[in-house]
Amino acid sequence: MKYLLLFLSLWVTQANVFASDFKSKEAKVLAEKLKQSINRTMVKIVEYEKRAGVKEEQLSITIQQESGLQTSLGAVLDKDNRVLLITHDSQAESMGLLAGDIIQVFNINDQKIDATKDFKLKSGDELKLQVFRDNQSLVLVNKVTDTVVPAWQLRVFNDNQENTDNGNLSDSACGRVSVFFTPPETKRLYNTYFSKINEKNLLRSRESIKLTPGKHILYMHELIPFREIRYRKKSLNRAKPIEIEIEPNKTYYLAAKFDSKNRYKQRNEEYWDPVIWKVVDRKCEL
Repeated sequence: MKYLLLFLSLWVTQANVFASDFKSKEAKVLAEKLKQSINRTMVKIVEYEKRAGVKEEQLSITIQQESGLQTSLGAVLDKDNRVLLITHDSQAESMGLLAGDIIQVFNINDQKIDATKDFKLKSGDELKLQVFRDNQSLVLVNKVTDTVVPAWQLRVFNDNQENTDNGNLSDSACGRVSVFFTPPETKRLYNTYFSKINEKNLLRSRESIKLTPGKHILYMHELIPFREIRYRKKSLNRAKPIEIEIEPNKTYYLAAKFDSKNRYKQRNEEYWDPVIWKVVDRKCEL
């Protein structure tokens, strides 16, 4: 349990780096609730992984979702069409469906369907439900709307796995380069990974690296989604260099900057470049 607390408190510390990104008080409150929920879930995930034989030093978890439109009812039903659970801010909640309701008739655009089987909703569909609640029948009506779900990625790892390149300096000053956090796709920035720093080859799993102050050359590979470059060949994913002047106690977050105008210029990978998308102050000692 001691390891789990350390593991999760580290994630919280790193997550706080971006607290200033939130402009509204409401977003900050929701982010804090999300963080606590993630902590509770991660404790369980790590516990199950350890039971499955995964060693503490090997624990590394990545969960991600690409952006898209989400259209679903947002209700869990049993075999008798009784509502067991309602998702917050869902179609079901907005039309007034409650846990405990029994759905007697389920219509989409005036066509009756079986609510316990798989069905698809699309924006503009009209839902009409006849439900039994408190010994009376009610009719609930709602028009379906899409919910835009942003891309997100959660990465959790053991900070003891962080790699260090001591260079030739003897003092303890250092900075960091990192691909740990997902950059904002709204700015055409996508994930990337290291393959080499200076002349030292690296494993792809390395996400945060300490470096001595001074100039370093990092060799990066893009992880731009398939939806942006549909006909890309994996063999063309070559490393691109970026030179960074590392300052003590600075963390440099890296991304692949996508140039949509050059999306078809793949021979020399002109469609992207490695960039620094965020620099934050963070104490670093070798």
